[in-house]
Amino acid sequence: GAAGTAKLTKKQERELKKAAREKAKQEKKDKKERELREKKARKEEKARRRSMSPKRKKDEKPRRRSMSPKSKNSSMAVVADAPKEPTPSGLGLPRSMSDPNLRVGLDSDGLLCVQSPEGWIGAYSPDSRKMRIERFLAKRNHRVWTKKVKYDVRKNFADSRLRVKGRFVKKEDELLMRDLMSLT
Repeated sequence: GAAGTAKLTKKQERELKKAAREKAKQEKKDKKERELREKKARKEEKARRRSMSPKRKKDEKPRRRSMSPKSKNSSMAVVADAPKEPTPSGLGLPRSMSDPNLRVGLDSDGLLCVQSPEGWIGAYSPDSRKMRIERFLAKRNHRVWTKKVKYDVRKNFADSRLRVKGRFVKKEDELLMRDLMSLT
């Protein structure tokens, strides 16, 4: 009677657990297949985008060359050709060797060399440099040199702790030192 029903419920429990394990296993397998399909789709999309990008013609010169120190075939390996006449340059905005007025390359020692038009200071036109300096001065004028306490609780706790030569004393030692100080 009663013992048979108890075994039956245990048997049912085992079957339920087994079914749950199989279901979890199937879900894991489905997830893995889905991830593989998504990865394959991303690869295909990337390849499609790459094939749609404009290709360079054979007779067209590359815009940039390697900037490694190995290319010492000339005293100045030019990376970007400068135009004949200066074009309006950046308005103080950051740029990474993309200004058409600059000629960037490596010198005979393999160091980066920037050639700029006459009147320029380094890689900056006079207007661009002026804007950068004004921005720097404005930022410098707004610097805050005073300390600001973020958490008053921490400051109060630190102020109440005992220090020796500016360093906190351990809790046990602090109690001992307070006792000694109260005796003197």
